[in-house]
Amino acid sequence: MTRLFTQTVLGAIAASAILLTTPASAQVVLINDSFTDGNITANNPPGSVPWNSQTGFASVADPSPGTVVSYSNTSIPGGDGHYMRINAGASGQGGYALIPGGPLTLGSVGDYITLSFRIYSPDISASNLSAGFRYGIYQWSSGALDDNGYFAQSPSRAAGGGAGSNLAIGYDNDAGVTMDGGTQSPSATTTGTNAFAANQWWTFSMTLTRDPSDVLRFQATTTNGTVTNTTTLGSHSATNFEFGSVWMTSGQTANFYIENVSVTSSIPEPSTFGFVAAAGILALIARRRRKVQVG
Repeated sequence: MTRLFTQTVLGAIAASAILLTTPASAQVVLINDSFTDGNITANNPPGSVPWNSQTGFASVADPSPGTVVSYSNTSIPGGDGHYMRINAGASGQGGYALIPGGPLTLGSVGDYITLSFRIYSPDISASNLSAGFRYGIYQWSSGALDDNGYFAQSPSRAAGGGAGSNLAIGYDNDAGVTMDGGTQSPSATTTGTNAFAANQWWTFSMTLTRDPSDVLRFQATTTNGTVTNTTTLGSHSATNFEFGSVWMTSGQTANFYIENVSVTSSIPEPSTFGFVAAAGILALIARRRRKVQVG
């Protein structure tokens, strides 16, 4: 009986290992934050995540929750009435959220992660580069948040963009600071006059996809429903495919209202794997026990 039970457990573990290594085919929602609970620092309702503040490119190891990002129910035409507000102030003010159950590893070719949200600013200006807005997906290294990651900015001030540029993207590899874009390698910028404009709702998004030969494909898009800007970083050689956080930061002179933040991926959060494994083990053990009792 003991031997049979042991074999059952080992068989269940093996079956669960198959579940763990099988790529998921459906899109998985990791974050779905609409701020309808009137709070940006709690993970309620389901899908919400706590947001921490960043002030003036402070280190990721020293967050100051609640001082820069705040909840707002300001009446904005076209909005849903619940927002995370990023206040104008020192350059680099903003907020970040951890990916639930992270880090998320893009372990196979075709794995991806996407960040998207709606954004409104009453005082953004395409010609005022210090008022730009930056958002990104940042890495995880040695069991902690990393200050390296992929970002997009509109209107662009870093990554080679000039006044009025629509959208710049790049890889931020500065050590010791966060979301500053001080060193980008490589970078790409769109051109034209349709930059992020004030008093309009825009949808911003970005997707990182793992391609063959250990490279990441990075695409960012901004649209107001009429005008769409897209720029792509075709193949960035990468050594770290673990991602632990999403970031949003403001320039010095503009305020921003964020709603409907979504992070989706082709792979579940790590804690989901553990749940699936446990469920598989328990189900197989129960079935084997029933067979033993019947026999």
